[in-house]
Amino acid sequence: MMIDPQRILRGGGEANLNILLEEAGVRRPFLLCGKSFRYLPCAAWRIAASPRFDGVRPNPDTESLGQAIAAFRASGCDGLVAVGGGSA
Repeated sequence: MMIDPQRILRGGGEANLNILLEEAGVRRPFLLCGKSFRYLPCAAWRIAASPRFDGVRPNPDTESLGQAIAAFRASGCDGLVAVGGGSA
């Protein structure tokens, strides 16, 4: 079952992310992002050390989606954090 409460928190950055991960029971998050992630302020957060798929392209196609799913499944992670614009 997938729960998607569409909860949006503004400000607080990493602290808010950590709260959401804890509330969801995520102990090993997987990061879904584009190559530009390393330029974002959140690149210094704890999440940046997580396993990741950074091959998200603008207007993702089924090939890149399949690659992201395979990377997530192989990672052993128990949650997913998407960072970036609409593509991620």
